[in-house]
Amino acid sequence: MKKLWGGRFQKTPEKWVDEFGASIHFDKQLVKEDLTGSLAHASMLNKCGILGDEEAAAIKDGLNTLMKKSRGG
Repeated sequence: MKKLWGGRFQKTPEKWVDEFGASIHFDKQLVKEDLTGSLAHASMLNKCGILGDEEAAAIKDGLNTLMKKSRGG
């Protein structure tokens, strides 16, 4: 896989950066569950008054867009 940060930094990234990125195939398998949990979290934060209605709606819209894209839409 081509490194996105190839020419931007003077030092080579630490080993953990590559290890962290190596799990992307697992992340792709869990995207639906991750986004569903994030939608529930945004709803809870709104219900508790931590997020306003407009903020929660914007977050949910973004998460729903990501969900659609993850399904190929």
